[in-house]
Parts: sequence; structure tokens; C-alpha cells
Amino acid sequence: MSVNLRPLAASDSGRVHAWRNSAEVAAFMYTDHLISPEEHAGWLAGALADQARRYWIIEDDGAPVGLANLAGIDPARRRCEWAYYLGEASVRGRGVGAAVEFIVLEQVFGTMGLHKLWCEVLVENEPVWRLHESFGFTREALYRDHVWKQGRFQDVVGLGLLSDDWARAREGCAERLAAKGYGRRIWGWVVNGRAFKALPLDGGGLGGGAALGVWAKGAVGRWRPSALQSSSTVDTPNPALPP
Repeated sequence: MSVNLRPLAASDSGRVHAWRNSAEVAAFMYTDHLISPEEHAGWLAGALADQARRYWIIEDDGAPVGLANLAGIDPARRRCEWAYYLGEASVRGRGVGAAVEFIVLEQVFGTMGLHKLWCEVLVENEPVWRLHESFGFTREALYRDHVWKQGRFQDVVGLGLLSDDWARAREGCAERLAAKGYGRRIWGWVVNGRAFKALPLDGGGLGGGAALGVWAKGAVGRWRPSALQSSSTVDTPNPALPP
């Protein structure tokens, strides 16, 4: 059982377009309309070119299952926002989202050295905002009647996580992942309690060439970085992901 993130590529276009137009994903986005191939192509071109955004395909045991991203990356203010969604219904409820969240938080506060990560989630998307809170996020805002969806206004909750919050929460989060059968080694840190010397990621960060992943418990000795080529939820429901 393994979860990895690899960079979004142009060849992922059809898959991501289908995910984004699925009823299960669209239900928690800011917009409801069916996205045309032309609109999607415009979004993808921007996503691949914009240096303030990073996108990854989520893989479960090597199979593409969803999309994760950072947006509004601001090195000067040391903050950004994030999101993810699982496009394949078969992997929902198995802890994949929690594994993705752990990977992203380690990168944001570890490799990137940012101070704050934030996100927006529809209030009705309770499983996602509760997941964020379990990782230490604090509810910082309630935007009333913030989004018009399905013929009515809906509220949005804003959540934020500081680097100190993550430092306090990460051990407990790692233990919960281990209990689900995930073990993890990234920059030499392992969730099953074994300590390793720090091991920098190939490429040094989220922008390209880095290896990100959560592996099955007990697989630490078989660490094999796979090239990254590119929750919550800037796209659940923020327009920073597909429109």
C-alpha cells in the first residue's frame, strides 16, 4: 500500500478533465458547470506554466487516483494555499487523503520552509474540513453565502495551519498513518518510530524532480525515490484547481 505524488503532465489532460467533470468531484468545487475541452486546455496550460502554483497527480500503488496542488506560493510572505481531490471513487475512505495531506505538509513546512498553509472548504464538505482539523488546522473564518452552487448560496470555511502547529501535530498524525498501514520515510523521517539520518529529496523541493510518497509499513528498507514530475482543498472548492 503506497501513496505517491508525481508532477502533473500534459499527458494527464484527459484523465483530469474527466475527474473534474465527475459529479462526485464537481459537488465540492466552487463551480458547477460542465467544463469544455477548450476551457480545460486553457486551465492546464496555465497550471503547467504558473510558477506560483504546483500540481501533482496522486498515485495509489502506482495508479493515478486524484490531483493535489499548491497555489498562491508567496516566498516573501512565506505562505500558500492548497487543495486536493480523489477522482477515483474506489480509493475514497481508505486513508489516501490523509497520506496526501501528510506528504504535502512535510513539504510545505520542511523543504519549502513556509510559515503558513491555508485552504477553503465548503461547510457541507464536512469530511474534508474535519480531516484538516485532525492535522492541526484551525478554523479562521466562516464566509457566509460565499458560493452559489446548485441553485443556492453555500457557506465556506477558511482554515489555516502554521509551521509551529504542524511541529506539534506531526507525530500524532504519523502514528495515525502507521495505524492505517502506512509507513513513511522522507528526508530520513519514519513514522514507525525508527530514526534515520536526514536524506534530502532529489530536486530539493516540490517544483520538480523531488520524490514524495508514503509507503506500506515495513517497506522503509526498500526506499526507491520515483521522479516527481509536477486536500482540503484549493480545488475543493477553490478555483485554483480546474475551474
